[in-house]
Amino acid sequence: MIKNSINSSKIPTALFILLPILFLCLALFKLYPFENTLFLEKFYDGTPHDDWDWYALYASEIVTTGISTITPPTSWLYGQFIALCFCIFGETNIPIYILQSLFLSISIVLLYASFYNKMGKTAGLLLLFSLTLFGFLDVFKYYTFRCLSENLALFIVSLFLFCFIKGIERNNTKLHIASSVLLGLLCITRPNIFPFAIATIFIYAWYISNYKKTIVFTLVFVFTILLQPLGNLFLIQSFSFFPIERLSTQSGGYFLTAFDFSKAYRNTMSLFGFMSFTSPEFRWRPHWTVMWILFVIYCINKIKSKVKFEMWEIISLTFIITYYAVILFVADPDNGNYGFRFYIPGILIVLPFAIISASKIGKRIVSYFNKL
Repeated sequence: MIKNSINSSKIPTALFILLPILFLCLALFKLYPFENTLFLEKFYDGTPHDDWDWYALYASEIVTTGISTITPPTSWLYGQFIALCFCIFGETNIPIYILQSLFLSISIVLLYASFYNKMGKTAGLLLLFSLTLFGFLDVFKYYTFRCLSENLALFIVSLFLFCFIKGIERNNTKLHIASSVLLGLLCITRPNIFPFAIATIFIYAWYISNYKKTIVFTLVFVFTILLQPLGNLFLIQSFSFFPIERLSTQSGGYFLTAFDFSKAYRNTMSLFGFMSFTSPEFRWRPHWTVMWILFVIYCINKIKSKVKFEMWEIISLTFIITYYAVILFVADPDNGNYGFRFYIPGILIVLPFAIISASKIGKRIVSYFNKL
């Protein structure tokens, strides 16, 4: 039974206005005096550069010549996003960073709107605070002001979960189609999300129990991911079809150690907040450690209760498991340039479980002291 402790539907609506305004103000403050720090001519010296440099170079070539001699580091869709921004605003990074700040704030609102009615009022407010805090500490502070695809991936996955969860709960066909499109866009934003997409099709089929709708959902997904090979055919004269493209030849670290079990332990410890396993320069992220402990407690209590997992739990847990299963075995922990950005798209999805767990623990503590 879904709790509706937060009765006012105006709360998410108000947040859609207030949080973007807050993050917009923070972005404008950080970007002032609005100097363009993107100098594309420095990228042509033939030396290696970071991903955010190559995304900008890729986008610049598309806007200037209509085709590109390079491919974006990993995310095809993010390359198109940068190219679109260059086409509209010129070759400057300021509008990109402002948009990414807005994407982050909207992602927080979407995740809150997806999960707040799965918990009590106090827990819902704690969820909102935690999403905002984690978003600021882990995304806004380090990655919003860089041209990195995780900024777009977090926004799309938040929008997908909102549409998928609400679509199933309300049996809304339009939201079903929207979630299928977003699922395809996720795959051409971050390749490691493809296993989640396959699992999602089966989850959708299970809950809908309608083969016609399942076929439509699958076809829409397939046609959406076809945007990448068709786009590549036009932009770089190569029909490169996701997810096979460059999985074995990608340089720079992401697929360099494909399924290297020897490094999975270090990645796992980093995911739990102990970032020194990635680089001695990185500090411990205690809020991650606490979050994962609460998440594990939630899962253990759920299994012990022998209560069936609800749809929103299944789709969220599937994303967490499939997304990080690939990351832990594929990401190269020795490539310090990547920091912890690989983990970002899934971190905020873990939070609702942690908050529900914390809320239950808090109630038990209060109940215990009341009996004294």
